[in-house]
Amino acid sequence: MPDNTQLQKELESYSDYELFKYLTEFESQMTSERLIILEQVILNRQVILDSSETYTLESLGLFSKYKEIVESYKNKIEIESRPEYINWNKIIDVVEWFGEMGERRRVVKSFNDASKRSFVSGNAPTLLKAKITMGESEYAHAFSKFLTSGFRIKALAGRQLNTYDIAEIGNVIMANKEIVRQLISLGWDTLYLYSNNETNGLKWSLKGVRQNDWR
Repeated sequence: MPDNTQLQKELESYSDYELFKYLTEFESQMTSERLIILEQVILNRQVILDSSETYTLESLGLFSKYKEIVESYKNKIEIESRPEYINWNKIIDVVEWFGEMGERRRVVKSFNDASKRSFVSGNAPTLLKAKITMGESEYAHAFSKFLTSGFRIKALAGRQLNTYDIAEIGNVIMANKEIVRQLISLGWDTLYLYSNNETNGLKWSLKGVRQNDWR
């Protein structure tokens, strides 16, 4: 069990920039316990700044980021309380689904085979299919394959994916840094996820930047 008092002291010693980086790094792993600690840290910092009237762009950005994370967490809790909520983290075993990482086409086949098995068995409510496609030029890196640097996942059948499903599936993949590094080394730079009708979609830079690009 982490020492919350020690964590609070550590966070209070951070500069606005360092605390902003912390919020960004742990945004997808936020818990109610961590939010309570952050709330106290942020409130203490705001009281100090209010009294001195020394707001900076960094401090304003920090407060804005904190509010964004709180709203996102509230929305997440609200969504997870719905009967139709699906925990994709418990369905997608990233290491198993991506399988053999030695060759690009085998990676795609491994993903599609695992997705099909999961759908047929009833474990996954939606059939997902991956394919190789063009990536985003702004996400390119030293290993990017020309014209084939996109890893595209689309829902084919079963339960319609909502926007939260799409974001969660992508986050499940992006959270496994070893798999992401291997995908990068094989020439991919962009991860795409689309709903069954392609009206909703998200894209991620495999280098670590998510783009809210709903379609």
